[in-house]
Amino acid sequence: MNWGTRFKDVLVRNWREKMVAVVLAFLFWLLIKAQTERPPMPQWQQMPPPPAVPLAPE
Repeated sequence: MNWGTRFKDVLVRNWREKMVAVVLAFLFWLLIKAQTERPPMPQWQQMPPPPAVPLAPE
């Protein structure tokens, strides 16, 4: 068995799982790209900090 046949067998075997992995990797890359290219939110749109709650009753 030569290297060409082995290479073809590696590509053809489990091709559905390999296609799903490639599609998921592409979608994950798009998600990260969209998050990094989005400008940061203005200060007035950000959530306010939570109010401080005392731990011990006074």
